[in-house]
Amino acid sequence: CLDDAWISDIDAWASTWEYSYRALCVRGKGKHTLGHKYNDAETTAGKEPIIDHPLLAVDSTSPTLLSPTLYNKQRASMLETLFESLSAPAAYLAPSAMLSSFAYGRQTSLIVDVGHTSSRVTPIVDGYCLQGGSVSS
Repeated sequence: CLDDAWISDIDAWASTWEYSYRALCVRGKGKHTLGHKYNDAETTAGKEPIIDHPLLAVDSTSPTLLSPTLYNKQRASMLETLFESLSAPAAYLAPSAMLSSFAYGRQTSLIVDVGHTSSRVTPIVDGYCLQGGSVSS
């Protein structure tokens, strides 16, 4: 499904999201207050209920690894999948470096991401990724 930060099969990516929703029981209003005891009438009628809360997706791609055209095309297809096939009311694609910084409670940091096939260094200043300062190998 992923080839060097490029989603080669968007349908498999969408299937992964669908599986996650079913496994975590995320769909349907009232889910957050009733938990696993919640029984939705739409589910028993054979229809999938819509998601009633926004989605946060991690964007692990980097504009330094892909051309700007491919990067924008991939982000557009990810958002299209979230809105159309998953019926998300709102979605945000957050860069993984920014989320790593926030996980440590820092708004300004230097994130070093070492992976199997590449490494990436991204500066985060006041919660924003400085893509011009990002370096990949």
